[in-house]
Amino acid sequence: MVWFEWQLATRFLKEGKTQTLLIASGIALGVAVIVFITTLVTGLQSTIIERTLGTQAHIVLTEPDKQLLASVKGEQVFRQTQPRPQRIEPILNWQLIEQKIKTDPKIKAVSPVLSGAAFALRGQADKSVAILGIQPEAYNRIIPLKDYLKQGQLQLNSNEAMIGTRLADDLGVRVGDSLNLLIANNRQISVRITGIFEFGIKDLDRRWVYLSLRSAQNLLDLQGQITGIDLQVYSLFDAEKIAQQLQQQYPIKAESWMSSNQ
Repeated sequence: MVWFEWQLATRFLKEGKTQTLLIASGIALGVAVIVFITTLVTGLQSTIIERTLGTQAHIVLTEPDKQLLASVKGEQVFRQTQPRPQRIEPILNWQLIEQKIKTDPKIKAVSPVLSGAAFALRGQADKSVAILGIQPEAYNRIIPLKDYLKQGQLQLNSNEAMIGTRLADDLGVRVGDSLNLLIANNRQISVRITGIFEFGIKDLDRRWVYLSLRSAQNLLDLQGQITGIDLQVYSLFDAEKIAQQLQQQYPIKAESWMSSNQ
């Protein structure tokens, strides 16, 4: 039976050479289109993810939202989530949490961060900025700042700062110049610019100002404290699951890059 089917198929192909050629060409073209589209989509996905995570940690740990218990009539009690105020919320016992997370085999890199709002002043110019106090070597393993440097170097000693290209243009400064950073309670420091970066994202290049962790703690009057812990994981697409596990293990709020980009 198999031999008969083979003879029948061979005879059909020989008698209809033109039709056979068209069918084969159609199949080849269809396969080529599928391969091309698959490659295009995969490349586009990789580009989008790389661009998204080029300036973002895989997981960010912060102090959890406050939970208040408010009593009402009788013995009924309800739980109310207090909206996060605009003031800075430091992470409690962050050193202990950081040390434990560093031993987690799923975690590739850990970097403590202190963030806050300020004004950058230079002559008559002033701009609203976001302060990011970091440990340069640890943070560079999360976000490769060296790759984004346009001028200067990755150096943040006491009262030194790195700023974005757009902020540098707005203030008319360059590497080696100084500017003042002022916060709401009129505390301010003068910093020297050691590096100018360009992420290619307007808001970040115009607002982010990097200081050493200690300088940021002094400016914000939060000695020894941080507001976030940035993490990089080995398995990128397991970030959400890992974030949920960390939130169950530690008294923190964990948000993955997947959640923050929804």
